[in-house]
Amino acid sequence: LVNKQRFSLFFALIFNFFKEERLYLCIVFRNCTIIMSFTHLHVHSQYSVLDGMSKVPDLVEKCLRTGMPAIALTDHGNMYGIKELLDYCKDVNKKRKGKWEEEQATLAEEERKPYVPFKPIVGCEAYCARRGRHSMSGADKAITGEGREYIIDRSGWHLILLAKNMKGYHNLCKIVSAGFMEDAYFYSPRIDKELLEEFHLLIIQLPLELYP
Repeated sequence: LVNKQRFSLFFALIFNFFKEERLYLCIVFRNCTIIMSFTHLHVHSQYSVLDGMSKVPDLVEKCLRTGMPAIALTDHGNMYGIKELLDYCKDVNKKRKGKWEEEQATLAEEERKPYVPFKPIVGCEAYCARRGRHSMSGADKAITGEGREYIIDRSGWHLILLAKNMKGYHNLCKIVSAGFMEDAYFYSPRIDKELLEEFHLLIIQLPLELYP
């Protein structure tokens, strides 16, 4: 049953704001305001050629300075920066935990807070071929709604894939690696629906950038 109060949720105002150099996500409804921490789930580093120039350590440090609890690294078609991300976050969390233990030792029992490590999220912005990764015809072209001509089999749709846990990480590695094989690489490393169906377990897919 839809009433005016519930209907107003569809017109919520969502925006980001800084407070004391920390980034928050603010959602304003008609009768209440919800403020929560913010996490980027679509980030390119220097490993996304021609699309990113940020170094992985710089991205992590920026998140820490602005109060973000996590970051997802989703480079174009590859996972080159993942090991660097995991190693750097491991070192950062070790230092932060040591500092946290020193601070907690000076506080009373009721004032102590649990330690929350910074969380690296393993991901990739994959190229999903429209007609399958084995289709590599440069002659087949189409026109977008904006009148731009493109090669159908060149890069395909852009899908954000995030690993939910270690099993998801292994499946994501298999998907991304398959895109670099000789029967799939065409202008860029491409995957397809067949690979997603085979290795989809424990992988979170964000429906972003679904355009020609």
